[in-house]
Amino acid sequence: MMKTAENTNRHTVRLFVAIQPGRETLSSMEGALGALKQASWAGKIRWTPVENIHLTLKFIGDAREEHLNCLTDRLARTASESPCFSIGLNPVMWIPSRSKARVIAAGVSPSADLERLADEVDAAVSGCGFPKDRRRFKAHVTLGRCRELDARRWSIPADFSGIALKVCSMDLMQSILSQHGAVYRCLRSFALAP
Repeated sequence: MMKTAENTNRHTVRLFVAIQPGRETLSSMEGALGALKQASWAGKIRWTPVENIHLTLKFIGDAREEHLNCLTDRLARTASESPCFSIGLNPVMWIPSRSKARVIAAGVSPSADLERLADEVDAAVSGCGFPKDRRRFKAHVTLGRCRELDARRWSIPADFSGIALKVCSMDLMQSILSQHGAVYRCLRSFALAP
């Protein structure tokens, strides 16, 4: 069996790699978020605090602290070899489906640059002993979570189309779980090539 951070009993931290929207993007999202939060069904959603909004490139999971050097070295190299790019946000989507919704998210326009970065991050992380993703990368920006709901009859009073997200860095994030929800802490930010 491959020894990974997930099958050890030593002290671990819960990690993921993310793109965090800048202030300008978050400001552009505020109007649509406000409209969503006023919808008749909004009380069924546990909304993501604005400071936690991000696009996950790779969920790593539990990692031993000694994995951090390998992760930071490989992610720094990946970032330095990846040029900045922009992506566009799309209308609201429900994950895994509208009839069995557990997540409400802003969709992301297809982007070869984003797909390539996600693949390179996956390869970098797997080089540190973590398993590669088996599922295809599906870009989205999580806005909230809920118990499984049927959202097919709900109208969506907002749209994120036309909002741009400039990607010039990615972050190694720690997720600290608490009874009040997850708290995210940036452990290291990696600038992409200009």
